[in-house]
Amino acid sequence: MKYIINNMKISFLLALSAIMIFTSCNKDLEQIYSAPPVTPTGTVLGDLLKANADDSLYYRLIIKSGLLTTINNTSTTFTMFVPGNSAMRSFIVAISGGAVLPADPDAVFSGFITAFISQGNAASIVSYNTCPQKLASSSIPSTFPNFQYPTILNPAPTVSALLRLTTFPTTRNGAWLNNVPLVPTGINVPALNGVIHHTAFLVAPPSKFIWDRINTDAGLTYLKAAIQKAYNNIEKFHQAQQVRESEIETMPGIRCWRRSVAIEKVGLY
Repeated sequence: MKYIINNMKISFLLALSAIMIFTSCNKDLEQIYSAPPVTPTGTVLGDLLKANADDSLYYRLIIKSGLLTTINNTSTTFTMFVPGNSAMRSFIVAISGGAVLPADPDAVFSGFITAFISQGNAASIVSYNTCPQKLASSSIPSTFPNFQYPTILNPAPTVSALLRLTTFPTTRNGAWLNNVPLVPTGINVPALNGVIHHTAFLVAPPSKFIWDRINTDAGLTYLKAAIQKAYNNIEKFHQAQQVRESEIETMPGIRCWRRSVAIEKVGLY
């Protein structure tokens, strides 16, 4: 009798397992719905500056630089450090050598930008005050040394398309860019493709670069050759990694592929 009962228990468990397997195998496939794409809204950086009366002189500088299309590109994001009209007036009075007076109307300052600041110099200033990606003030560390962040200014494009000058923002004892204070009421101004921080003065790019000395000093030819050799080796290695990955359709409508994505931030110790 005990043997029969044990056989009945085993048969019952086997039958129950079969029912569970059969039931689970006959379930409909789980439907996966993708969220509809969200269309970004807002005003692009250039239009935002154009609409703000206190940014009119810097906007004129952007027009002269030829970079308006770049900063209005919605496929990229930028952080712009923008001096207001008061800061731009101080800058123009200084470089004009007294030809433009502080009390002159904005039309005179705007005319000076158009007539006397070259396209190359304007592009250098705007590029040096523009950084890739969106950098909110909350993302700027307050630790020492100051955070080093690249700009879109390439000081030697004939040497390498990857060269960039860097700026040094910090939030230690306030908010600063290269020891120039940010205007507390003018930071984190959101735009469709980035953010604007207003500076109390215009932050000018360096007038001299280390590479200029290395490139022209006859006593540094070995160092120049070593730098170029190192650059060529690095460029060759990374160009070899830029391969086009093929897509694989694992099932109807489902395509899989591998994509290499740059790291946004990295720390070196």
